[in-house]
Amino acid sequence: MNNREKFLKLVSENNSGTIDRIKDRIKNRAYLNESQQIALKILTKLEALNWSQKDLAAQMHVSPQQINKIVRGKENLTLETLIKVQNILGIPVLASFYENSEANATGLANSYHTLTNIEPTLPVQANYSSKGIWFNGQVSTGNMVNYDKKTA
Repeated sequence: MNNREKFLKLVSENNSGTIDRIKDRIKNRAYLNESQQIALKILTKLEALNWSQKDLAAQMHVSPQQINKIVRGKENLTLETLIKVQNILGIPVLASFYENSEANATGLANSYHTLTNIEPTLPVQANYSSKGIWFNGQVSTGNMVNYDKKTA
């Protein structure tokens, strides 16, 4: 028996569907990311309330298995379910787009503030006689005169 025959004997003849699952994940990446963000909010709030998933299931009148699907971040949640979660836990699960946009805007504003408050690190006055250039005053103002015309 050669290597190819050994390999084919080990490989399953059934299609595992792995490629289809990967394509679906790529196609639904944004949805999965949002679903995971919501799941994280729910789990954090459950921990703060010292509730189990069963407690939340009882409050929502659904099975514990349904709550497990939600907190795994793989469930396509309906508006009805999202509103129930918001009302019971008192958390804004539908505001993630706004929260992310606000966080990005704050980060950009902080970056701009940092960049605009950088102090110049160049010397205020430098004599580069070998190049025939004299920097006089603030470097950022660009007051340059020819070294030969410098009055000492």
